[in-house]
Parts: sequence; structure tokens; C-alpha cells
Amino acid sequence: MVSTPDEVLLKGCVNNDRTAQKQLFEKYSPQMMSICLRYMISRAEAEDLLQEGFMRIFAKISSFKGQSALKTWMSRIFVNMAINKLSRDKNRWNTTQFNEDIYSEYADEEIPSGIDGQRVLDTMKDMPDNYKVVLNMYAIDGLNHQEIADALNISVGGSKSRLSRARSILKVMLKENGLIE
Repeated sequence: MVSTPDEVLLKGCVNNDRTAQKQLFEKYSPQMMSICLRYMISRAEAEDLLQEGFMRIFAKISSFKGQSALKTWMSRIFVNMAINKLSRDKNRWNTTQFNEDIYSEYADEEIPSGIDGQRVLDTMKDMPDNYKVVLNMYAIDGLNHQEIADALNISVGGSKSRLSRARSILKVMLKENGLIE
């Protein structure tokens, strides 16, 4: 039976082969860094999370059961670590950086489909953190409001409110950047 490249890397990592670990890091660090950048406020925080995440992956790689793709398993570890890191910093998410007057006129509008996803993600980087994180967790990572509320130590209603406001803010920012009309 022929082994896939990931299976070869996985086997090497399980055996603490530094070359395999380096190759796994080089192969997946750009994708894992994009997860880190979506959640962390600064690039330095994202880089710290990237390093911590790979340390965790190497420590737990023997527990990988192969029930999903290796990339999927690693991504879930990074998302969970980011959420845990955010939940420890409770005060960060209890601030309000929202001007209701500016964004309320767009509250009921949907963001049109067909917009380049990378440009949307780039625009989201400039959103206020307490809204950007909820939007990431809900729209990109697929968490429900209860999971978001638990992770950020906010109420379910707070999660729903922040998601609604995040969508409004994103629409305004996309309009300002000429990405939608």
C-alpha cells in the first residue's frame, strides 16, 4: 500500500523525527497562520499562537486517529487554541466600539454573494476586534451562538447582537472599499 505524503510526515512526527516536524511545519504553517491572524489582534500574537499551536500538535500528534484530514485536525486545534486564548482575556470582548448611527441603515441588508473571499477577509482585519471575532467564529468556523458565548464569556444575546453588528460594519467597510454598491 502506498503512503500519502501526509501519512509519511505523520509517521515521522509520531516518532519525533525533527525533519518530519520541520516539513509538516513548512507545509501547513501558512494555512495555520491565516487562522491565527483571523483571531489575534496583532501579528506578534498570531505568531505566538502559531508556535504554541505547532508545539501542541507535535505533543498530541500520536492521538490523531485519521477520522478527518490532517489539515482539518490541525485547523481545529488552532481554532480551539485561539478561542481559549480569547476567553482568558475577558475584558477585551466587553468593550463596545460601535457607532449605531453609522451602521444601522445597513442592518437588514445581506452581503451579496460573488465577492472575492480573500478581499472580504482582508477587509475584516480592520473591523473592531469584538465584532470580527464573533463573525469569524460564526461564519468561518461554524460555531453556534452558545459556543461563541461560552468561549468569549458573553451572553447568547450578546453573541447574536455582535454578529448582527459585525455584518453591518462589514457591509459599510465593503462599500467604502468599493467592493459592493
